Amino acid sequence: MHLINAHLAKFELQYRKHVDGKNALNPERTLSISKLPEYEYVAYAAFQMLSRRSPYLVNEKDSQIGSTNAFLTHDVHLAKSVKHLDCLVTIFQNKYKVYLPAISIKCSDLNGQSLKSFSKRD
Repeated sequence: MHLINAHLAKFELQYRKHVDGKNALNPERTLSISKLPEYEYVAYAAFQMLSRRSPYLVNEKDSQIGSTNAFLTHDVHLAKSVKHLDCLVTIFQNKYKVYLPAISIKCSDLNGQSLKSFSKRD
């Protein structure tokens, strides 16, 4: 979220609600000055959805309103989150010419993944 807030700040925008920030980034909003290209937006939306799974035990794809199902976070979800976050970090590093040091992470489901902003450890 900090990367997104920094991006929005470049356009002198600040939002208190995730949905407002997501709308500002949406490539289908033709008048938005802060919109992202579709590929970047998809990575952000997927990462944002997965990032809610762990602290809130929710699955954004579960469309049942009032559902009491709890969804745990497994290695596969962490790996997907890291992959999307790696994409976003790489994009924003290139776009704004900043450097963020690689983060070392241990996750068995990341084996075979090519990451730029994360280093895998055993």
